[in-house]
Amino acid sequence: MRKVSGRVSLTNTLQYLVELYAGAEYVSGLEPRPALHQKGLIERRQCAYVADAVRGALERLLVDGDRAAALSYCEAACSRLLMGEVSSHLLVEGGFVKRADQTDLCRMAGLAVPEKKGAAKKLSAAEQKNQAAEDETLRKENAISLAIELLQRSATADGRATRSFRLGEYVPFCAVRRQGGGGGKQFENVASPEEIVQRGTPVDLRLLCERRLLPALIGQAITRDHRR
Repeated sequence: MRKVSGRVSLTNTLQYLVELYAGAEYVSGLEPRPALHQKGLIERRQCAYVADAVRGALERLLVDGDRAAALSYCEAACSRLLMGEVSSHLLVEGGFVKRADQTDLCRMAGLAVPEKKGAAKKLSAAEQKNQAAEDETLRKENAISLAIELLQRSATADGRATRSFRLGEYVPFCAVRRQGGGGGKQFENVASPEEIVQRGTPVDLRLLCERRLLPALIGQAITRDHRR
């Protein structure tokens, strides 16, 4: 049996489990077949292929009660993905632009920062250092990294972005393999759906299988801070 860290809180674990569940549900009791009811196991940030695979596996396991069929379905889903038999539009995932607005993104992109109403506050040396550290952390988020890249591509000759992002905006992207092979950070290997189509940038199918599909099908360990 796997040893559980002492940091795990029973209360937090139960709360987390309440937020993640699935089962077969009869609404009126007159249905010839129950429907799948789940919470938290299928997320908006997941690509459509992963979400459909999770839903299909749960239906076979919980609604049909067929464990063998569920296992075969999961194996086939992984095989189709690795064989390149899945349309790229089903592999588009995404993330939200959190803790950064257009001003922050332009600053991190090295572009002209949009003017705000009122006099801009001059940061002290310590505040500038903290800001630089926060920017470096934000750059490593897939959605932020891609938003910065798209702003840089949209820049005019005088360094002004012609594209804008709102705080909390959803940014779709795909995990890709840049030219030169692997080895880069994940946030450096994301691309917009438009780039996938127009430039033919290859989607990283192995990464999607190992870090998206399999964890979603198998599940993750639960810790006190809800890390996965």
